[in-house]
Amino acid sequence: MRRTIHLFLLLSITATLCAQAPQAFDFQGIARATTGEVLPSQAIALRIGIASGAVNGPLVYQETHAVTTNAYGLFTVAVGGGTPVLGTFAAIPWGEAPHFLQVELDATGGTAYQPIGTQQLLSVPYALHAANGLPAGGTSGQVLTNCCGVPTWTTSGVCPGTVSELQCALAVHTGSLIAGVAAGGVFSNVPYEGCLAGPHPGQVVASTGVTGLTATLAPGSFDPLGGTLTYAITGTPSGTGTASFALHIGGRRCTLTRTVLPLPGPFNPALDYGSDVDQDGNTFLTITIGGQEWMAENLRVSTFANGAAIPNITGSTSAATWVHYNNDAQYEVPYGKLYNWYAVNDPRGVCPSGWHVPSDAEWNTLIGELDPAYLPGASGEQSPTAGGALKATGTANWQAPNTGATNSSGF
Repeated sequence: MRRTIHLFLLLSITATLCAQAPQAFDFQGIARATTGEVLPSQAIALRIGIASGAVNGPLVYQETHAVTTNAYGLFTVAVGGGTPVLGTFAAIPWGEAPHFLQVELDATGGTAYQPIGTQQLLSVPYALHAANGLPAGGTSGQVLTNCCGVPTWTTSGVCPGTVSELQCALAVHTGSLIAGVAAGGVFSNVPYEGCLAGPHPGQVVASTGVTGLTATLAPGSFDPLGGTLTYAITGTPSGTGTASFALHIGGRRCTLTRTVLPLPGPFNPALDYGSDVDQDGNTFLTITIGGQEWMAENLRVSTFANGAAIPNITGSTSAATWVHYNNDAQYEVPYGKLYNWYAVNDPRGVCPSGWHVPSDAEWNTLIGELDPAYLPGASGEQSPTAGGALKATGTANWQAPNTGATNSSGF
């Protein structure tokens, strides 16, 4: 009659750091009969597997051992040093998910293995493969700990804030990136699935592909229920294409990508433009002329600065309103929306935060910058040359013949 054997696992699992492959870690157990009697000096066979992700997850490695218990029923095997049945110990992706040790036993030393138990591997096995995406280093007194499946050097096994997944593919973007234009009001909100609450130090990541950009995450804290991380994108993109940012925060990695667009017409490619974002989320270019910064695109918001809607009323009205040129939405870019006086003069503000409708004095300063001979006076004197410096060339946006247009100002 076959006796049922129980395997009592010791709490201590120690690493065997080998100078040559295969590396391994020691595993100890005690074999007892169902009555609790220790089974001393008995030849047994073990089959040990490493499951990924969950207790019943897929096996990524499995090996067998033939071992004899000592006088106290104790045995010790080096996991990673047995006879491989499945996979390669050195190829176990420790850092990608939690891993679990599955133990099966044949008390007669044969191959009729019976499941004994499963336990999650915590700190030590991760030290075996620091080269496999795991953190090197650590200081005296620290231990390498499984923090939500992420191997992390900790003090006394206390994990920092950790996420279980960083979701770059689901990022929500605001603002646009334009080649050669300094980014302004550009953000990417990257969702994450929480795991352990705690602070994070933030990070600064330079772009690859299209260079010249930086994604900056301010220090903060992780919510164990999940949330979003807001990266501010700054700098001036070197060209068009895809800017990539290799994010690594909370023990997880993903690549954030942003598309960089070409400078659209009718802008002057010889000048340096800035950019900003209005209250509707539209990115618009800006240009500095003299000491003044102007919008280089026509306003096209449908809300006031406080978020209140500006109605679209095409008939006669004394209320704030906007319309499209010729009441046709195809003209919104590049001509923007047309606003009546009530909208422009509304105290809620039609301009984006930090901007305002220019005064006569500011217009005169602009004209004087483009035409030094201009002397504004009460007679309504006009500059014969400033208009050409403000207008785009060609007849795509201006009626023929558009004589004198140079757009030298970038306006």
